[in-house]
Amino acid sequence: MKRQLLQEGYVLGIICGVLILAAGCGGASSPGTPNPVPAISTLSPSSATTGAPAETLSINGSNFISSSTVTYNAVAHSTTYVSATELTIQLSTSDQATAGTYTVVVTNPSPGGGASNSVNFTVNNPTPAITTLSPASASAGAAAETLTINGTNFVSSSTVTYNAVSHTVTYVGATELTIQLSASDQATAGTFAVVVSNPSPGGGASNSANFTIDNPGPAVSSLSPTSVTAGAAAQTLTISGTKFGSSSTVTYNGVAHTATFVSATQLTIQLSAADQATAGTYAVVVTNPAPG
Repeated sequence: MKRQLLQEGYVLGIICGVLILAAGCGGASSPGTPNPVPAISTLSPSSATTGAPAETLSINGSNFISSSTVTYNAVAHSTTYVSATELTIQLSTSDQATAGTYTVVVTNPSPGGGASNSVNFTVNNPTPAITTLSPASASAGAAAETLTINGTNFVSSSTVTYNAVSHTVTYVGATELTIQLSASDQATAGTFAVVVSNPSPGGGASNSANFTIDNPGPAVSSLSPTSVTAGAAAQTLTISGTKFGSSSTVTYNGVAHTATFVSATQLTIQLSAADQATAGTYAVVVTNPAPG
């Protein structure tokens, strides 16, 4: 009887071996299938502009599962499983508030699993545009003042050049920036370009808006000497007044004479003997060139 039981046990052992641990032959179970490693191929959309409203980001790839998770800029976002090749997350306005490049990564849990490749979502700065300057002009020699630049798509990192020279910028809002114009910025008449630039990613330079420095209208108050006797020798005529400039010109009797700029209140010209040969009254006129 014992031998028969031993033989039956041996046969049962063989059967269990053939059945590979089937139910009733030891009670063990087969190990689970490991999760695959996910891979991202594309993002849709792949970029946005700073200040964009909340939107859905579709992540396309392979080996996605219902328990896949997604991080955007290293922050976990609630994930919607669409299929093995598509997941979606919601990007908030704050996710897209600042220009930069932000990584998107999909992770599958263990067993197996792991992190996907990293794909970049770019938030671009917009291209700025200038609409008006306030003030739009000044007179040569004006004191230091604030120039307000009005427009669109300004950001806190916008920069400004005046006459191709960088000036410190105060960001007021997306439609307003200010810079300080010094007395030297406004010393000479001319038309000077103002340009706003936004940094990358995206960004770029705005249109050019012109700030005009006008020459003032000069005024003559007195001449020295005020008269001479016909036949006088050549001499210097001093012209006193206001708002004279280095580019001021002088006519005597309707004829241009070389002017020497002494100050904003004084010019001189040379009167020849011929200028004073004949008795009469001769007009002296100071002219400042454009602009202004």
